[in-house]
This record gives sequence, C-alpha cells and structure tokens, in this order.
Amino acid sequence: MVDTGLVRTAGAALSDVGIEVKAMAGHGDGLASCNVAATGISVALCTFNGAVYLQEQLDSLLRQASPPTELVLSDDGSSDASVNIVTEFARSVGMKLVVAPTHTQLGVAQNFGLALSLCSQQYVALSDQDDVWLPDKLATALAAMHEGEARYGTSCPLLVHSDLTVVSADLRPISSSFMKSEGSYNPSPHEALTILLTQNFATGCTMLANRALLDCALPIPKEAVVHDWWLALVAASCGHILYVDEPKILYRQHDSNAIGVATMALSLKRIIAHPVGRLKQGMAACTSCARQLDALESRIVECHVATSTVEHVHRVKEAIASGGLGSVGRLRSQHVRRLGPFRTASWYLFCVLKDSDSS
Repeated sequence: MVDTGLVRTAGAALSDVGIEVKAMAGHGDGLASCNVAATGISVALCTFNGAVYLQEQLDSLLRQASPPTELVLSDDGSSDASVNIVTEFARSVGMKLVVAPTHTQLGVAQNFGLALSLCSQQYVALSDQDDVWLPDKLATALAAMHEGEARYGTSCPLLVHSDLTVVSADLRPISSSFMKSEGSYNPSPHEALTILLTQNFATGCTMLANRALLDCALPIPKEAVVHDWWLALVAASCGHILYVDEPKILYRQHDSNAIGVATMALSLKRIIAHPVGRLKQGMAACTSCARQLDALESRIVECHVATSTVEHVHRVKEAIASGGLGSVGRLRSQHVRRLGPFRTASWYLFCVLKDSDSS
C-alpha cells in the first residue's frame, strides 16, 4: 500500500487535517501493512449511495463518550455524494480519515473486508451508513471487550455485539429490541458455534472486534455469505463472542436497506405467498452455507484451532452438502439447530430437498 496523503490524528487544526488514501494490490493484504496502535478504535464505514442518512450516522460518531481514533471509509462505487460527505465531515472535525482506493462494486461482505483490512487500531467497530449510534455505544462495547480480555487474554480473538432499537426512516421507534422482533436471542457460549454454523445472530453494525480476531478472520473469503456472519463464526471457533444485552444503535429501516429486519411473521407470510420460490431460496442457502463452512474449516486449521472444533465444523459441512434424508440424522448427531423450532425444522427440510453438492 502506498500513502499518498498527509496523515494527522484527531484534534489537528482543520487546515492541517490529512486524508490517507490507500492503494491496494489485493485488499486481503492490507492488514499486514498497518502499524497497529496499542489502544484506540477504528471505525470501518462502508457506503453505497447512502448520502440521504449518512450525515446523521457521522454526527453520532462525534457524540461518542469514547470517540474513535480513526475513520476508515470504503465506498462501493456510489453515484451520489457519499464520499464527499465523509471527507468533509473528517476535515471539519479534525478526525483522521483513511480512504480505500476507488474500486468496482465488491458487494457488502468484500467491501467490509477491504475496510477492515485498512484499520490500524487495536479495536475496530463496524459502521453502516444509515444508522444512529447512541452516545455510549463505543464505551459500552469497549468495557465489555476489556472485561473479555481480562478473562481470556489479549491474544484471544473476541467479538462484542449488542441489541438494537428498530426505528423507521425518520427515527420513529418500531421495536425496542431487534433481537426480540426477530424472534432471536444470544445463545449460551457453549452452543454459540453450533448455532452459528447455520444461522447468524450477531448484527454487524453493533460489532467491536479486537486485533486478534481480525488476524484470524481477514481476509474475508469470497465464500462468506455476509461479513458479520463470517466474523461471528471465526470468533466462536477461535475465541469468544460477548453480548451486551441492551440496544446501543438506532437501526433504521427504509426501502434501501441492504439487510433489514425479518420477523417470524414476515417470514411466514413470504412462505405462504411464494412457497416454491422460498423452498428454492432455502435450498440455495444450504449450498451457500456449506461453502462458507468449507472456507471456515480451512481458516481455523490455519489458526491452529482445536481438532475437535475443526472436526465439528467439517461434519456439519458434510451433512449439509450431502443433502437427502440422511442429512437430518447427521445434523442431529452434531446437535445442529437454529434459533427456534420453526427455523430448525425449515432448515432440515431445505437440506433434505436439496441435491448433493458436487464440491
């Protein structure tokens, strides 16, 4: 990577604030080139035509009780003013800004992978472009992270996530708990990985990762279904997931959400309205899940994870990939379930109906 701009930390005079522009030879290489700070928080912000709500999210970063040390922006080919809004914000408040090089559209997972690879601080918070963070969001996550590191050690991969308040486009409350509205919950530590193998329960925009986790999780492979699910899988396989059981973000719902709220009632309505299409989507999801687990198996072997964990991931992957009636028995033998009996039964059905994967 080549630095083409002056770099200054937050608090510098406005006229002296610099922007660091990274040039990449492959966005998986970024992390190794960063000079990691002993403390501090990077915010990895990904944008794509998010100008409408972006300023409110940026303003909420400024109100943090524990403010971020740097802001890292990766824009996925916006045609609006997203990049200009972030650049002007950083200049006006004196915040260090790192901008990923211009690139063709990568999609959500790889765009976040690029942003994460350019973060230089010990802790990294993931930021969407359209939410609003409560003032104690980072401070609360950091306190949970420090508690986890005191218990497990600073070299242990750790991921902190929290609940969210669901709001409308104009920030009117819809639900006080995203987790409850989805019929979800944070599972106990001993069952977290088993559930994550087939269902994500950690929302990316609430996440705070430590450097040890990023060392294992990056680069995000192309087989990852979505970035936050991948980070949670690696954290549960290699370290620990920590949960803050209170909402720390106003999670805005609007027509352009990349990923939004999917309640049980909404899921049932979709199945009833389009049963054949939903079955096909479910079977395709099984195939994508098996490919993600194949990538996870390779990664955790590289990270020297316990053999029992590697074997657990392998057996679940093979069970999903095999399809047919036999897959149910193999999944049950590994205690695989999703959050709730309806989701578990649906997953078993999708696995039974899908064809065996060729790879």
